[in-house]
Amino acid sequence: MLVHELLLRGKSDHTAIITREHRITYQILQQKVADCRDYLYGKGVKTGDKVAIVSHNNDNYIYAYFALVSLGAVVVAINYQLQPPETAYIVSDSNCVCILTENPIIFDKGRREEAFAADCPQYPITKCGEAVTQIHAPAKNDRISEDD
Repeated sequence: MLVHELLLRGKSDHTAIITREHRITYQILQQKVADCRDYLYGKGVKTGDKVAIVSHNNDNYIYAYFALVSLGAVVVAINYQLQPPETAYIVSDSNCVCILTENPIIFDKGRREEAFAADCPQYPITKCGEAVTQIHAPAKNDRISEDD
């Protein structure tokens, strides 16, 4: 059994996850993962792509993890406490296609070791679990910016 298939085993009204703020049923978890999967698919994530997640352990992390696995993508989990050069090394070394993060990571494009990561699109992990009204191609204005 694949990890994302665990979602289908629970009864829809049973609790799947308990966070500090609330309980999440299997039905809600399935919907949030589907919304995140649609969002990531709309950003161009596909089977075999490596996607970095830089986030605290929270419900959005769970939605993103399950969504990526169900797309056949590879999760590259990165500790949110790392400094940008350390994160850049992991993103570059693993050849990630994008980064899901809670906050924008400012890489120094002038530093050779951070140049790849600086060009890697960053998307807000908070979008995972939000309802997606339409699947669309990646758009530059949907990326995280310093203004968000």
